[in-house]
Amino acid sequence: MELICIYCKKPYNVNPAEAASAVIDYTFGKKTHTFICDNCGKENPVTKEAYNAAKEAEKNPTPAAGTKPVAQPVAQPTPTWPGQQAPKPVTPAPAPKPVVPAPAPKPVTPAPAPVAPPMTRREATKKVKEDNARRRGEDVSKGSKRGQTGKTGKKKK
Repeated sequence: MELICIYCKKPYNVNPAEAASAVIDYTFGKKTHTFICDNCGKENPVTKEAYNAAKEAEKNPTPAAGTKPVAQPVAQPTPTWPGQQAPKPVTPAPAPKPVVPAPAPKPVTPAPAPVAPPMTRREATKKVKEDNARRRGEDVSKGSKRGQTGKTGKKKK
């Protein structure tokens, strides 16, 4: 089996013992297995999905990008005798177009209402203090010291 190195971008062969070790790692829930590149010597972490894709590619190879597909044979015309019409040349039937299902309409969902971020403990304490000050009739505007009642009396004995 061959994998492609993420560093040098060259394919390298996977040792069968290392492949078996990777399968064991994946079955025990490990997310990746590290393979060593034969070309550059660097470690390549490979996920289970990438490993299975490489395994499938080995079983079902696809033709290279520069190769041409094999041409289908065309029937040869039969010779004609005098007075006989020439047969029409045989043309291959056009390939059927793949049927692509129409995309399903998206369900209309109302936009979610904006959610206020949770209040911190400090903000909650500040709000409670401001509410209590308003109830007492004090001025709670920011930075204002006017209207605040402080203890200015003498101590009682």
